[in-house]
Amino acid sequence: MEIISLLEEVTTQPKDFDWIKTDQSKRWFISPKRTSISGFEDALGKIIPLKLEEAMKRQKQLEKEQKERQKIIKTLVLSKHQDFWKELDIAWFEEYFVIEKWIRYWLHLNDALPDAWKEVANNHEDKINEEDIVRAKNFPIEDLYIGTLRKAGTRLIGTCPFHDETTPSFFIFPDNSWWCFGACSEGGDSISFKMKLDEINFIEAVKRLR
Repeated sequence: MEIISLLEEVTTQPKDFDWIKTDQSKRWFISPKRTSISGFEDALGKIIPLKLEEAMKRQKQLEKEQKERQKIIKTLVLSKHQDFWKELDIAWFEEYFVIEKWIRYWLHLNDALPDAWKEVANNHEDKINEEDIVRAKNFPIEDLYIGTLRKAGTRLIGTCPFHDETTPSFFIFPDNSWWCFGACSEGGDSISFKMKLDEINFIEAVKRLR
């Protein structure tokens, strides 16, 4: 189908990241495993900042690609079929959430390093750990939202804080995730909401929500 070809053109599928496994024509995502840092402190102190930068850079690329796909869907797909294609696009966006697991993994390793080997943060106040991330993700998005929300079944709906609109297209779901079905065509958790709201990076968002 033409729509599939267009979506594939704006979607990269690299094979050289920690969270991607390839075998001939197959490609799938893998989650990090708990490992011992004993004997690797020096190397990890240098690698962790690079891994975090790589992961966050890839997330930004995925966000850009998703916006391009949503534009294609909104332009070429009939309104009655939009929900199906948007659900398909969310599945295509799965890599973003796998990367979040790896970000938590690298931050956990960094937290376990002796202070002498830590290079992710310049001082103690800048350091975040896995508990901080969990706490930040649980921060209610509705408490961050400025404006009026109304109930729509089990969801909350309001005008999107990231673009001008008169018809509400911004949803908060029971699992504390959000999605803009309007011009933004993107969503995520409370951390991504805070990042976009304040135009800050992942670490700074976690610090403000913990």
